[in-house]
Amino acid sequence: MAYYGSRYKKKYFNIDEDLIKEYFPAEHVKNATMDIYQELLGLDFRHLPKAQTWHKDVSMYEVKDKQSHQLLGHFYLDLYPRDDKFNHAAAMTLIKRAKIDGNIIPAAAAMVTNFNPPVGDRPSLLPHSDVVTFFHEFGHVMHNMCNEANYDRFAGASVEQDFVEMPSQMLENWMWKKDILKKVSKHYQTGKPLPDKMVEQKIASQNDQIASDTLNQIFLGTLDLILYSANDKKLLAQSADSLAQQRPDSISALRRHVKHKDGFVIDTEDLWHSLAEKIEQSEYQPHTNPIGTFGHLITGYVSSYYSYLWSQVYSCDLFQEFEKKGLMNKEVGMKYRKLILAPGGSRDSSDSLSMYLGRAPNNKAFLKMNNFE
Repeated sequence: MAYYGSRYKKKYFNIDEDLIKEYFPAEHVKNATMDIYQELLGLDFRHLPKAQTWHKDVSMYEVKDKQSHQLLGHFYLDLYPRDDKFNHAAAMTLIKRAKIDGNIIPAAAAMVTNFNPPVGDRPSLLPHSDVVTFFHEFGHVMHNMCNEANYDRFAGASVEQDFVEMPSQMLENWMWKKDILKKVSKHYQTGKPLPDKMVEQKIASQNDQIASDTLNQIFLGTLDLILYSANDKKLLAQSADSLAQQRPDSISALRRHVKHKDGFVIDTEDLWHSLAEKIEQSEYQPHTNPIGTFGHLITGYVSSYYSYLWSQVYSCDLFQEFEKKGLMNKEVGMKYRKLILAPGGSRDSSDSLSMYLGRAPNNKAFLKMNNFE
């Protein structure tokens, strides 16, 4: 799939990712991204070069409200790989904001990535996908910095599980807009922004493979829910009947469960292949069990992996407000900061969404933005 996806993109969009990344030196992407967030959310960042960090490559910044100059928190950027380092990309909460005896405890967070490191005279150059990742993870950091909840239990990203990814997913959309791509790009040798033609080609490819990607998310979310419902005999029976109708030539994994004193033992290999054929309409290599690579099953998302796709529905709905009034509209940005980011988990996120939108959220924007209409 990855191979043919790459061939398809090359043929129909004429995109050379190796050439594009020359326009995204990591240092410029970092500075431009921080400029955008500062302008949009009414913040001031200041680099603290003498701050103590856990590695010489890690940088630390303080965050203040631009108008009141109130200290909101600190964040660390740990961007490049090294031995024994966490090898994925994530934003990590270090200290949650709290108000104790009238004193505010500022938040602290770290953004940890593994971008291509500088090599010799050649700086770190990021493929567009990493630029999107930067904007995404930094959105999580801002969720921590802009929080105004008084109790750390509700601070920052301490929201409902199916809302955690929404703020950062919403902000990814900036990286698919011409004016923003021009601002964030700067060729590492010539200093010129990404050419118009390359910008247009990249934007045209935004929804490339969106149908298969969405089916994959539905597949993984369904698999997660079934596994964490393994002690629900009624649900298992219903799922078995559904799968059996889709695959009458095979025995469903849910019909091949083994009775166990503590519940059920599910044949995860057959479950994976059965669901993939039914939902993704794809076949995986026989006699393999890819479930062993599905780390989210045991890393906190337990039974709520669906939230990645569900929160995209919210994120598209909110993004429409920026598209109507301007991507860098400070009034909309501050509204987003105060109504969506500031409450954290101190208010139901559904209420925050309705307050921001002036109505209940719906999936119209999601269907439109993904060309599903």
